[in-house]
Amino acid sequence: AGSAGAVRGRVLVYWGCGEQARPGQPTVIDLAKPGAGAASLAAGLGTLTQTPPSPGAGRTYGEWPNARASKVPADGSLLGDHVVRGNYTPEIRFALGAGQDFLAPVQLSGTSPTAAGVTPLAWKPVTGAQAYFASVVGANEAGDTVIWSSSEIPLMAGQLPDHLSPADLKRLIARKALMAPQTTRCAVPAQVGQAAPASLLRVTAYGDEVDVSYPARPADPKTAWKPDYVVKVRYASIASAMLGLSDDAGEDDQDADAAQDTGKPAAGKKTRALLKGLGSILP
Repeated sequence: AGSAGAVRGRVLVYWGCGEQARPGQPTVIDLAKPGAGAASLAAGLGTLTQTPPSPGAGRTYGEWPNARASKVPADGSLLGDHVVRGNYTPEIRFALGAGQDFLAPVQLSGTSPTAAGVTPLAWKPVTGAQAYFASVVGANEAGDTVIWSSSEIPLMAGQLPDHLSPADLKRLIARKALMAPQTTRCAVPAQVGQAAPASLLRVTAYGDEVDVSYPARPADPKTAWKPDYVVKVRYASIASAMLGLSDDAGEDDQDADAAQDTGKPAAGKKTRALLKGLGSILP
């Protein structure tokens, strides 16, 4: 028995593409005492060379899309001249040309689990993608949270940010935490589908980076350089879908149009409620 208000429950963590989970999986994290299990999942990732900007990193953080303008228009484009003005920034000007537009959407197929619980993921190649990463977060009526990632090393979905530097992309592909750019398939193991009959899938295509500074960086590294501003444009395209829910089961969800008809009974109301409650740990 635990004290009133104590965190309870388990997180079951799987990783690696394939019809069957690797021996020794899952790593089980007891939320009442997560220490050792959680620490082991971060060991192989290493330190990212550059942490993306975030609201907590400084007072001069801004973002778009944001709460006031939450969506990019369907015909939106990054090509052309850009001007950023603000009361806490210099006037920033930069231009993006051919090959520097938004990445194309990730087009998923094969997101319906088989009777055995295997989900044979597939997607069309995304032009300009430098790496791919897939993750699943689900829950079951026993109260377990189930997490899987395509990484070949132990990794929690959510440890990787949505945008990564080219150096980190190359390093994480070499470590097999990310899938190489020529990859177009990755099966979610049967054990994941069995442990979480309904779950949320996310597939990220990571793009390259564009660097702009004013004044431009001198060719001679010994020359003093103090730019007024530096711009880094990083690209990612993200697709999501619900696994294991029939169309009827997803009627009340915003993602109902992504629900897959697996031919199996719809998940119970309790399972759907658990999925809706996963927002705080989704990648």
